Order: sequence, then C-alpha cells, then structure tokens
Amino acid sequence: MIKKLGEILVSKGIINEEQLRRALRNQEEKNERIGINLLEIGAADEKVLLEALSEQLGVEYVILKDKEIDSNVIGMLSKDAVKKHSVIPVRLQGFSLVIATAEPLNMWVLEEIQRITGYECEAELALEIDIKEAIKKYYGE
Repeated sequence: MIKKLGEILVSKGIINEEQLRRALRNQEEKNERIGINLLEIGAADEKVLLEALSEQLGVEYVILKDKEIDSNVIGMLSKDAVKKHSVIPVRLQGFSLVIATAEPLNMWVLEEIQRITGYECEAELALEIDIKEAIKKYYGE
C-alpha cells in the first residue's frame, strides 16, 4: 500500500501533525495538492517534498530551477504540447526523451509525448509550479 505524502513527511520528522492538518485544510479550501500547501505554509522545502514524493511514487525527481535545458531538447515539444500536458522536456537519454511532470505515472501523457516525438518517453517528478515557471522561461508566456 502506498503511504500518503503527509504520512511519509510526519514519519521522517520533517513536519508535525499540526502542520499536516493545516496543509490538509488548505488543500480542501484551495483545491491544490498538499505539497504546494506545505510549501506555502513553510513546513517543507522543495527538495524535501520531491524526495518524499519520489520515495512515494518510486520515480526519480528533478529540480528544474537548478537545470539549464538544451534548446534542441526544448524544441522537441511545442508550446501547446507542454502547456496541454504540463510537462517540460529535460534531456535525451539514449533513445529516450526524459520529461519533467507532476504526474510521472500518467501513462497516457507518456504515450502521447512518445507519439509526438517518436522517442520513448521517461518521466521524472517535478513540482507543478516549477514546470509552469520552466514553460514560461523556455517557451514564453
């Protein structure tokens, strides 16, 4: 059984029960992911969240603001495609295109990216807010 993100963070002593309750209340009110709420209330930082989510989902993570992405890789997907699927191409790895996404287990998106590019598609976890910032940076508003 997959542990919930909040449970992982509490068990590691990163957040306490009160911070978890507060983030869950905010999640209900704002209809945002719990990780975003934990960031907003200052209970956890981006790296800690990504590490916990990576553990929860069993996938690698990438911190996009720490990366400079090659323009040839960016050119593999159109602005419309990255906005529609909320992904950012990160790098070529052999015959695979690695994309950053907040939903790395969404097979439909991976298959769609593969259809568009002709490359096998692998996903790494990234925070949705960072993906939006990367889309602005590399594709414009």
